[in-house]
Amino acid sequence: MLQSRYTRSTAFLAVALIVAGSSAASAQPLAGEDPGVGRTRAAKVRLAAKLGQALPNYPPADTEIVYDLPALIDLAQRRNPATRIAWEHARAAAAAVGLAEAQYYPTLALIASYGGGYWDLNVESRADLSEFATRDDALGALLAGAGEKSANLDVAAAYTRAGASVNLRWLLFDFGSRKAAVEATEKKLDAATLSFDSAHQHVAFAVVEAFALWQATADHEHAAEVSMRAAQIVEEAAQARYRLGTLTEPDLLQANSEALFAAYIRETARAESEVAYVNLALATGLAPGTELSIARFEVDRLPATLDVPLQDFIARALAQRPDLLARAASLEAHDASLRRSQAAYFPKVGLLGRASWSQMDNSIREVPGLEDIDYGLEDYGAFLTLEWTFFDGFARRSGERVARAAQAASRAQLENARNRATAEVWRSYVQTRNAVGRREAAQAMVDAANARFESALSAFEQGLVDMPGLLLARAAQAQAERAQAESGAALLSSLARLALGAGEMDQDFLGPRGAP
Repeated sequence: MLQSRYTRSTAFLAVALIVAGSSAASAQPLAGEDPGVGRTRAAKVRLAAKLGQALPNYPPADTEIVYDLPALIDLAQRRNPATRIAWEHARAAAAAVGLAEAQYYPTLALIASYGGGYWDLNVESRADLSEFATRDDALGALLAGAGEKSANLDVAAAYTRAGASVNLRWLLFDFGSRKAAVEATEKKLDAATLSFDSAHQHVAFAVVEAFALWQATADHEHAAEVSMRAAQIVEEAAQARYRLGTLTEPDLLQANSEALFAAYIRETARAESEVAYVNLALATGLAPGTELSIARFEVDRLPATLDVPLQDFIARALAQRPDLLARAASLEAHDASLRRSQAAYFPKVGLLGRASWSQMDNSIREVPGLEDIDYGLEDYGAFLTLEWTFFDGFARRSGERVARAAQAASRAQLENARNRATAEVWRSYVQTRNAVGRREAAQAMVDAANARFESALSAFEQGLVDMPGLLLARAAQAQAERAQAESGAALLSSLARLALGAGEMDQDFLGPRGAP
């Protein structure tokens, strides 16, 4: 019977181990499954919701009006995230000025406390009074016959304590440290404000560049449409001559192929125009799928010559370009930071004031007559303080080295930015001058190509020009139309880049002034 019990116990234990093992196995992740998948999935859901909340809720653009280029620039400057980022940086810089100016004011703090506890005082003393007993004075008479004495004192008490204090600390003089700190933050505010202006100009330039590309692709689409119609006219003329027996079948098939290829080019140009519109919408800050009516910019309004000398553009860039001025303000901020680090070597004079009150109630145990002892304390005072650090592990020297290195780096950055701005203006000036010449040449080429095609078509209908000659005239016409579209976009884009380089990129850079 004992054996049967042992057998049943063993079997029960085996079953329990199997069940526990299966439960533990089910709790483990499956082979090949990442244990962080669930957490990652939940994080994606949470962050996606936060991303949706972070998107600005702009009113939709008015699709009933026609937007010209200045209107698109204004729309972009109100919607583009780059301008909002620069604006928030400027706000933070303004708050930093207030933070630095707060060092001129005293700090006043109130501290109050209330609580209780338990204290236990245990004193054991032993004294030999025999020396005092031999004296001839009153003390000797009082201690006559006294020898070694001992005393033990054991006192415990529970207490409650309440207190409050008002502390005043005011830095009066610090050899210009606070002044340099305020000046550094003010220069950083100037740099942030100028960076905000620069962000606006870059947004405007991005819109103009995207607009120029969109208008060029729209012109390409129009040119492709004209080329396709010309190819169809050639095909019809070829069919007419083929029916008269004055054109071979290979020439007719070549005309058909050219017409089909022209239709393909038109579809390609249409696709490029749609993509260019998407890029323009992104630069403007429009919601996906927004369809606006956009007015073409008449390239004929652009200047036919560039009369302003290059040195005038460079001088204007160095005098008003906001990113350069922001670099100069940043250098002044580093100058002030260096003066602040040098002021750390000198002492600081301040005023310290204090007014405090405290009350303590003690409940003493096992000492008759001393059941309760309460006392209060009031403290008032004012002190002049002098703080002068003589050694700090070379922290001040290291801080000054950091400030000098940052100042030198800022000066080098300013020089680099100045050289880069000069190069950008020079490059844009040359590109604009060349774009003006290309525009004139492209217009002349279009006029010549149109006249050539009309003459070749007329001669082909009379049998005086063969099919290859007519197709070459049509190809030259299509090439001239495309060159004219590209030259107009290049002139608009180069003028915008020149205005950006000179620091004059805004909605009115193509206004009555003409050239920037």
